Amino acid sequence: MARATKRQEAEATIATVEAAYDLGPTASDWFPRLLEAILPLLDHGLGAGGLIAVKAPTPGLPTIETTHVVSGPDDVIARHIASMASLPVEQTHAQTQSGVFIVSEQTANHPEMLETWRTFFDGAQDAIGLMTVDTDGRGIHILAPTPQVIALAPSARARWEMMAAHVASGMRLRNALLRQRERKTSDSELPHGAEAMINPSDFGVIEAVNDAQGNDALRTLREAAIRIDKSRAEGRLEEHTDAALAEWWALVRGRWSMVDWFDTDERRYVLALPNPPTVPNPRGLTEQEQQVTAFAALGDSHKLIAYRLGLSRSRVSHLLTSGMRKLGVKTQAQLVEKMGALAVAEYRKRSGKG
Repeated sequence: MARATKRQEAEATIATVEAAYDLGPTASDWFPRLLEAILPLLDHGLGAGGLIAVKAPTPGLPTIETTHVVSGPDDVIARHIASMASLPVEQTHAQTQSGVFIVSEQTANHPEMLETWRTFFDGAQDAIGLMTVDTDGRGIHILAPTPQVIALAPSARARWEMMAAHVASGMRLRNALLRQRERKTSDSELPHGAEAMINPSDFGVIEAVNDAQGNDALRTLREAAIRIDKSRAEGRLEEHTDAALAEWWALVRGRWSMVDWFDTDERRYVLALPNPPTVPNPRGLTEQEQQVTAFAALGDSHKLIAYRLGLSRSRVSHLLTSGMRKLGVKTQAQLVEKMGALAVAEYRKRSGKG
């Protein structure tokens, strides 16, 4: 099949980010629409699909919530699940970094694993896809087998990381809004519990509540809305996609997602929706220290954490240093162990096993 042009790839990149935050689809339609948006970046003629799963708090296979095939054989994702089940549990449990997923890279130190994986897919030498895991262990894995081994330039990897950050943020937002509807409670009377509503015609703030009320917060949200609108327009031009996407942070100040909303007259507004990551709550850490240490424990770089939360890299570095000091850890391995223990304790508490 013909591969997507650079222009089509640029359009698909922005369309994927927009699909992540689209409040229109039902819960059952959101994931298929996301896969349709990203398909031009993936499809090599051997099929494509994805799954949403929850990572086990201890080594073990994830709990799969839903799967969907968007192209090719109906069993393309079932085959991938079977291939992952054939690998050592420790190998699959350790896959937590967000960004591009390339099977040949994941198995680089174990070529026999790659050969085993290939036995599940006729004509496939490799696979490319998107993987993202949020701080609560819920993640999305999108994958397409390829007839050749994949090699990506650093700029392409950065683009996949940014898309993954938005997909995780969009998934977390939909889950939060679902819980809000189930509880039928909200601290805000604005649509979907928003803390600010912005008119995109002049980027004036129509109303703000709670944490969005201060002048500094209002200025930050207004600037974010302007920046995102510009990114959406310029990002569809292939020469501007990476720069535009870099300006479209996955969150603003670690708290808000900026999302389109249309009223009954189809007038568009931009909502600042509370969407902070859910993290274990070790005593003594600030909210942002909790967020940064949780993402660092997943293996995210300082740059990606900054992008996920809408913070500067220097701020992330400071928060990680102070958070690790409060947790009494000095290395990445110790941080992973500490956060893993907290996640297990939280899981046991929720499940009544503690």
